[in-house]
Amino acid sequence: MTRTKAEQDRYALPGSPPTDEDLRHEAALTRAEIGETVAALRHRADVKARMREAAQHRMALLHDAMNATTDHAHRLAGTVRAHPVLAGGVATIAAALVMLTIWS
Repeated sequence: MTRTKAEQDRYALPGSPPTDEDLRHEAALTRAEIGETVAALRHRADVKARMREAAQHRMALLHDAMNATTDHAHRLAGTVRAHPVLAGGVATIAAALVMLTIWS
């Protein structure tokens, strides 16, 4: 809740005191701003809840990554079953590269 330009000009004019309605409106704005500030401070002070939220978020990310890895492994296993000669050739080349790396 912010003041409009007209309200700001009205409060800024010297010699024209604010009306009762202006004061009530100003008090309502102040109460709303204080309420928002208190809510923000309460949230920041609740470290336990914030840590729980962060842990839940990380667990969800981990769960998603685990599902993606499982799906990838199932697809890879299907490819190996469909093309066993190709999979054997790739495994042989990988083993040879590892051996060359170790012996170098």
